[in-house]
Amino acid sequence: MAAAALGMVAPPVEAGCVPVLQLQEARCVPVLQLQEAGDVVLEVATLDGAAQVELTTPAGSSTSGPGPREGEISPEEIGGPAAAMPSEGEIPQAASEVDRLKGEIHGEIERVKLVQEVRGSKELPCIWRVHPSIRETEKEAYEPKLVSIGPLHRDNKILQPMEEIKLMYLDDLLGRSNRNELGNYIRVISNCEQRARMQYAEAVPLSRDDFVKMLVVDGCFIIEYFAKRVFKKAQETAPLSGVRWGFSHLRRDLMLLENQIPFFVLAKLSEETDIPFIGKRQRPLTLMDLALGFLRIKLSAEKRPQADRVLHLLHLHHLCLNPSAGAEEPTAQHSPHGQVEHQVPRMIPNATELDKAGVKFMKKDGASSHLMVSFLNGLLEIPFLPVEEATSTRLRNFIALEQCCPQVGNYFTSYGVFMDNIVSAESDVALLRKHRVIESKLGSDEEVAKMFNMLCKGTHLNYGTHYNARLFVDVNAYCEVARHRWRASLKSTHLSSPWTIISLLAGIVLLALTIVQTVYTIIK
Repeated sequence: MAAAALGMVAPPVEAGCVPVLQLQEARCVPVLQLQEAGDVVLEVATLDGAAQVELTTPAGSSTSGPGPREGEISPEEIGGPAAAMPSEGEIPQAASEVDRLKGEIHGEIERVKLVQEVRGSKELPCIWRVHPSIRETEKEAYEPKLVSIGPLHRDNKILQPMEEIKLMYLDDLLGRSNRNELGNYIRVISNCEQRARMQYAEAVPLSRDDFVKMLVVDGCFIIEYFAKRVFKKAQETAPLSGVRWGFSHLRRDLMLLENQIPFFVLAKLSEETDIPFIGKRQRPLTLMDLALGFLRIKLSAEKRPQADRVLHLLHLHHLCLNPSAGAEEPTAQHSPHGQVEHQVPRMIPNATELDKAGVKFMKKDGASSHLMVSFLNGLLEIPFLPVEEATSTRLRNFIALEQCCPQVGNYFTSYGVFMDNIVSAESDVALLRKHRVIESKLGSDEEVAKMFNMLCKGTHLNYGTHYNARLFVDVNAYCEVARHRWRASLKSTHLSSPWTIISLLAGIVLLALTIVQTVYTIIK
């Protein structure tokens, strides 16, 4: 038999059982046909073809007979015939999958390297989507209502009607002077397309042509809108005339973090634009003139931010309100109480508790920014802040900018934490209104308190080095002095009104007379 020819002893085979044959050949296994009593035929094909195992039984017999005897192994125990011999191509296919994934990862690495090379080692993205942990508290504060600027909200269907108005503003800008040519705009923006793309933290899914076109249309729209505002003709513009809320929404939308284009794009478009001036001006209007006019901020030439330092319009507004731009941020190490950085308290008492501790509140007159809070000798001076519907949106986007771009500082985040601390209930809002520190245009004091309490939710602040760190140290140190509380309690209890003062004086006089009478009686 064939088995004997190979020097193998085949055990007896029963119907339904398959003997185990160990045939060790590198590439080719000869076909064996073992027939014992006409019961079972086992065929094994070569490895170069498909692995096949066929069991045949004579008519009338069944392969589902009794299980294997002791020492025998059934096909199921070895995973079946097909499992024992992998088909051709399985190993090469796995290697191909590994190579493909390696190629994709290397491609991503090269893309990141290219981005860093184009962006430069010191230039970081400045236009971000707001992080979900911050956005979830008030989603509407970060989304435009009227116009989309830049790529992040470009596909919002609600904002599509303004696309036609942008084109009309572009046409108005081209009509201001023969020098204003669309071809020049396209040329200068095409030259800085890669740099502009790198200002966005996420990949912009637009082709080069679409991206350049978007920057030209959006940038020219902004410049023309600024010009109309300066020349007091924006209200006469047909597309927005009769829409009383249009300009307030437009102003709001241009100050959203997610609704920005790089400031250098506006600067390059402005350099190619001629805006004839009217009146007694001795020089043409610059982009900074137009932008500050839009922001309603007056700054002398020496105090104006340098255009090459400005990231975008929101950052320009941030710089103008920054009380110490370019100066070192105050830290606890400079505190007169000699505290070290890690000992800076994370909280200060609310307004009601500060009042009981003897802290006096005063509206700070002449402050150029509502960030200029100060504390000295028990007097807490806070610049006036009108609280309205737009206040939350404005503060939130300043804070979001600081969270995404740490290089701009933490001024508004620090201010938000300060206001969150001193306003914890309606009574605190009422106390600040009493001292004319804030003016509420919302429905109730409860809404004002809620606005401040949610302002910095989800944000991060380094409490050891934030802008108001010194103030936190000094306020807490003042409140820990017992005599300040005693003096405040005396004032609140006995000197809160003319009648209590009269009663106190009457009591003092009566006590003095009683002492005099007692002494006189003893002497007599």
